[in-house]
Parts: sequence; structure tokens; C-alpha cells
Amino acid sequence: MKREIILSGAEKGYALSWSAFTRASRAITISMTDETGHRYFTLNKADEGTGHYAYKFLGEGSDTCAGNQLKVSIENSYPEELQTVVSATQIYGSDGRLKGISYTVCAEDYTDANFSDFCLNVVAWLK
Repeated sequence: MKREIILSGAEKGYALSWSAFTRASRAITISMTDETGHRYFTLNKADEGTGHYAYKFLGEGSDTCAGNQLKVSIENSYPEELQTVVSATQIYGSDGRLKGISYTVCAEDYTDANFSDFCLNVVAWLK
């Protein structure tokens, strides 16, 4: 199953940072690109069979936005529908001006509907 999510609001030149975790027991691949074709990351976890697992760190990093539309792709090996929730919070400075945006993407890859199988945090700041 594959799901694509657009993270709106980050613009070319913004500084980016991200971190990703999973507790999915099956294979999962997460990547982030933009409309220019720039690939910020691809993170993978191999299939470990079924069962509950503690959160595993997939990766972290930083870059500068090459485009104006970030796209997150999540792909897993479960036949059930991959569900996602996205939260975006604007970050304002003490001067009241927008300084950045923080995104959290959580995914559910099975039927328990707890949205704890994958978590990605991305923060985009004005330079």
C-alpha cells in the first residue's frame, strides 16, 4: 500500500530538519521529495513479521528546500489501507511574524486505528 502526502507552506530556501520513527512490524519505506525532483531522504525498515515492537529510529537529517511543495511518500507491505493524519503548526517569533512550520505525520498500517505505526516530524524555517 502506498500513500502520498503534500506538506504545504514550506518554500524554496527554507531550512529543513526531520526525524522519523516506526513501530510497524512489516517493511516500510518513507521518502520526501519536492516538485523539482530533489530527494531529501529515503528511509527503509525490513519486514520483521507480525507482533508489537518498540519504536525504532529510522533516521534524521537536514537540508534546504529546493522547491515549494514537499511530498512525503509512505509505502508498506500490508494489504490493508494505509491511513495517515497530518498536523501542521505555524511558528511565530516574538515579533509576531511567521518564522516556520512544523509538520507531524502519523500513519496506521493495520486495523487497530491507533496511528502509532509511523511518525515523521519535519520543521521548515525561514533562513
